[in-house]
Amino acid sequence: SETILEKTEKMAENVYDAIKNHDSEQLKEQFCERLQPGKETAVDKIYEYIDGEIETLETDFETDNYADAGGGGEIRGDKLSKGFSFGIYVVSDNGTRYEIVGKGDVINTIEPKNQGLQTIIIYRQNEDGTWNYTDDYLQIGSELD
Repeated sequence: SETILEKTEKMAENVYDAIKNHDSEQLKEQFCERLQPGKETAVDKIYEYIDGEIETLETDFETDNYADAGGGGEIRGDKLSKGFSFGIYVVSDNGTRYEIVGKGDVINTIEPKNQGLQTIIIYRQNEDGTWNYTDDYLQIGSELD
């Protein structure tokens, strides 16, 4: 069976494919059950934020350390939750660079409806090469504390 890290990497690749291909259904499938309603428009919101089409995937899924899994989490008796996060870098056909970040629970038997992707955040690189992680980003969904 797949490790937690392998599941996270697969989810990251699925999120990338769904966004690149404007596949709302594939993207919706990655989200946890708690966020399923209303996620049909997630891809549309992403493309309102991204300038143009995704042309280049800078993250090398084979070699880059882009995913982190099993961090945090909680154990209650025989039930547990384990968090994950990933970060993928892409470039649009207009030359703008973006970071697509996903976070959620790769396993959650405490609150099963929270298992899966809980939030996607997309950051746009500034023209001077810096990143603004506090303003001017797109967030879809929400993480639970």
